[in-house]
Amino acid sequence: MAASTLSRRGQANLPMGEAFSNAMQIEIKPHDLTYCDGPFGSRAFRSAFAEYFNRRFNPVKPVAPEHLIAASGVSAVLDMTTYVLTDEGDGILIGRPLYTGFSGDLTARSKAKLVPVSSGREDPMGESMVQKYEEELLRQEEAGTKIKAIILCR
Repeated sequence: MAASTLSRRGQANLPMGEAFSNAMQIEIKPHDLTYCDGPFGSRAFRSAFAEYFNRRFNPVKPVAPEHLIAASGVSAVLDMTTYVLTDEGDGILIGRPLYTGFSGDLTARSKAKLVPVSSGREDPMGESMVQKYEEELLRQEEAGTKIKAIILCR
């Protein structure tokens, strides 16, 4: 199967669709990677992704296509997510070191506050970080900052 993302003129220009199809073990056609069905992404793509997610993670409550929104780029997704989940002044715990672009992506529109949690010499995704996140959560809540989210990123 050879699927590709499409340019603004509808021309295939990147081999991402094929890589995505192979990784998820689902068939994705070029149209599936467009916004032709509306601003949330194509119905076929959202259905395929929901099927993959349910098969891969076996969630307690199955993910349905209407639970999903496709967006163009991680910056847009982070902006949308923090805008809906946080209020101005809420905190977002995030492991440090971190990508410098996160500051703008996560706080520009939402007016939330990034709260870095240093991993030091620990594995930033390791079990020992749970205690560090919990300590920072308690410290922030004691200082009056409500933590609404945790971003885990390598």
